[in-house]
Amino acid sequence: MKNKIIYTAILGSLLSLSSCVKSLDINDNPNAISSFTNDNQLAGTLLTSARLESTTLNELGSFWGGYWAKASDIAGTSSGATQSSLDMTVNYTIVNSFANSIWENQYLTIYNFQLLYNQAKEGAPAYAGIADIIQGMHYMQIADYYNNVPFSNSLIPTNTTPTYDKGLDVYENAINKISEGIDLIKSAGSVNIPTISDILFKGDMNKWIQLANTIKLRGLLQLSNVSAASSFITSEITKITQEGSGFLTTDALLNPGFSKNANQQNPFWDTYYMNYSGNITTMYNAVRPTKFLVAKYNSYNDPRAKNIYNLITNDIVGVQLGTSSTDQTSTKSSSFKVGGVLKSATASALYFSAAESYFLQSEAIYRGWITGSLSSSFKSAISSSMNYIGVSAADQNSYLSQSILDIDASSDKLGLLIDQKWLALNSIDGHAAFNDYRRLSLPKDLPGSISYDATGKSHPNRLLYPTSEQSVNKANVDAEGNIDPFTNKIFWQ
Repeated sequence: MKNKIIYTAILGSLLSLSSCVKSLDINDNPNAISSFTNDNQLAGTLLTSARLESTTLNELGSFWGGYWAKASDIAGTSSGATQSSLDMTVNYTIVNSFANSIWENQYLTIYNFQLLYNQAKEGAPAYAGIADIIQGMHYMQIADYYNNVPFSNSLIPTNTTPTYDKGLDVYENAINKISEGIDLIKSAGSVNIPTISDILFKGDMNKWIQLANTIKLRGLLQLSNVSAASSFITSEITKITQEGSGFLTTDALLNPGFSKNANQQNPFWDTYYMNYSGNITTMYNAVRPTKFLVAKYNSYNDPRAKNIYNLITNDIVGVQLGTSSTDQTSTKSSSFKVGGVLKSATASALYFSAAESYFLQSEAIYRGWITGSLSSSFKSAISSSMNYIGVSAADQNSYLSQSILDIDASSDKLGLLIDQKWLALNSIDGHAAFNDYRRLSLPKDLPGSISYDATGKSHPNRLLYPTSEQSVNKANVDAEGNIDPFTNKIFWQ
């Protein structure tokens, strides 16, 4: 990436943020990037990261991970946060120009955090530590779709031809970067990051360390089937345990001051429901639950479904991914209901859910990596999800009392755990859900697209390197060989 592109990206994030938070002092000179304060850079880049998490990454994972399908009467030329047409998504039309935002916007976010890191490391290490943590998360998410990607040479703005690191090396180095972030935060001692700039945790450094440990645990579990990573996993689990801050226990909610104005709304609401003018978005009319998702809710008598979706003649009605059937149109299938995952234009964005944190801990307990009660952690995960979706305490108790949810008695503990995690992450973190499916083949029997254009294609494993890389870094792209997104796998699969 070139300096101009990077600087323009961070300036755009900061200017967008300044619309939400008027008290942020944005420098008037767009070329004087070095004069941005740590507070400006932290707030602006966190907002950009949150938009990626709740829309771009969530969207593709939700379509390919079994949550979302497109109503048959909505034009497939429409596009969502991935900036690729819905036809390409549901038909598995994976070309170099498909979903480029997953690569480009994450790398830009990583670069923007590097500007913060470079400026803050010596005098304000807590800011640099936060930069390390979020960079590490995004590096792993890039590798999740592209396998071998730039890491060691990726933060040199003048280098447009960085070499590609092996996927496992990216993961291990990203986790090490997060560990460095924890150390930097601790080295800062008592620090006062203003709440207006730390739009995620309002200056609570302990929560930042808990988030870091939770992201590390997610990455380590993603490596659970990689034999070459076994000693690294053991070492890192020991580090997390000895560090002692634990994992997230509450939802990580981000809000710079969302309001019902252009470019200032909650990103999920703005993309998948209503724009600031009060007009329903195309994506709201297009996105529908899959039949598989509805059946899974019903199989567990799950009360979350009725809080997330509108009813069609007393039922929640799903559609099949890739359908062209006239009985699966937008008027004959269920849409999102305000209140479940659609909170409001001004609601905080869910950056990392407590439910996912508890499910990660549950899997780590199941694998014998950490100590604790599997049943207790599992129930906390479900309750955290239901609290976020707005399920009453009575309905929660009724749900959890079912024998089908007794994980201690279950003959398929991992299958039950991932089933419930999958339901909890519906439309919240499609990326994590799709990762679990590719890693574990869970939930079982997840159907693929029935589109004619997807005939003969299995579930996708990965994306192709983007057009921009083909243009400026062709030699390193070519060195990766001929890639088939349906047969070439990510290293952790």
